[in-house]
Amino acid sequence: MQGSLFHFVVRSLAMKTSLELMLWHPVVALADLQATPVAVTLLGQPLVLWRDGEGQAHAWTDRCPHRGARLSLGQVVDAGCGLKHLACPYHGWQFASGGRCVHVPALPDWSPPPSHAAQAHEVQEAHGLLWVRLVAPDTGATLPTELTRPPPFEPASLAGWRSVVCGPYAVATSAPRLVENFLDI
Repeated sequence: MQGSLFHFVVRSLAMKTSLELMLWHPVVALADLQATPVAVTLLGQPLVLWRDGEGQAHAWTDRCPHRGARLSLGQVVDAGCGLKHLACPYHGWQFASGGRCVHVPALPDWSPPPSHAAQAHEVQEAHGLLWVRLVAPDTGATLPTELTRPPPFEPASLAGWRSVVCGPYAVATSAPRLVENFLDI
């Protein structure tokens, strides 16, 4: 019972960390994340999504650590040997897949220190969507199994299942009314 969802929520409240920040949220359809950076906002946090040379998705805070420019306005550049970096639109700083700055065009022979890095967030691909978790739970915490990955969706594995990704939609109503209408049959 120690690793239960209830205990995890209680510990999260005690740490004053919002539970929503530790949960997985779908942010974009996988088909919409191609060769160019994509800007999204999750729980008020601007993010940039992009794919590296191996096709791996990344989610970072949409802010260059140098001058605060929006990285989503930058571009994914070829760094050679199959590597791709995300380049800031302001001074062209290039960031490798882990978030670390690896190239400053104004100082091509300079090796930036590890502290020159974009803030990276966890990502997972599931059910045709890219999911992001803004804050990883405390490493000492025993995370309930159901919170370690995006929620399972068993029908997606059925042969006759057809998945349709749509939205998001702006709806001028309260959350309870919206949920109630989704439950109507």
